[in-house]
Amino acid sequence: MRFRTRITITYSILVLFLAFIFGIAYYNYNSKVYVKNEYNNLKIKTVEISQKFEETIKPMLFISEYLLSDAEVLNAIFTLARVGPDSVLKSNYISEAEDNISLKLNSYYIIKNFHRVLVYNSFGNVLASNNYANNIINTDIKLEDLKW
Repeated sequence: MRFRTRITITYSILVLFLAFIFGIAYYNYNSKVYVKNEYNNLKIKTVEISQKFEETIKPMLFISEYLLSDAEVLNAIFTLARVGPDSVLKSNYISEAEDNISLKLNSYYIIKNFHRVLVYNSFGNVLASNNYANNIINTDIKLEDLKW
């Protein structure tokens, strides 16, 4: 083999080797940059999703605070929580408490801003706003039977 051919082959191998090394370095650098960009994109998306979730939950917090800030509703909820439906006397307390809560649930503010607001407890008392005409809820279902 002639000297010129050996030098050409040696330089070709050296150039291929250097190109291979630079290719691996470039690939590693780009993959790190890609992972970093994707991590930042996911971080931004997570913040957006959490903000949307908080905006979804915010009306529920407002309506809960609105109902619990009314002393009559709060007393009625305590009455329903303390009094079980055992006797006639207790059923009078229960119906009065349910009437107080229903009155507040069917106020203009709640009907205008919410499709339905439910108040229920472990004794099976279920009260709802917008509970008339075609929107009547089934109060015979036990809470334990519901999948959620």
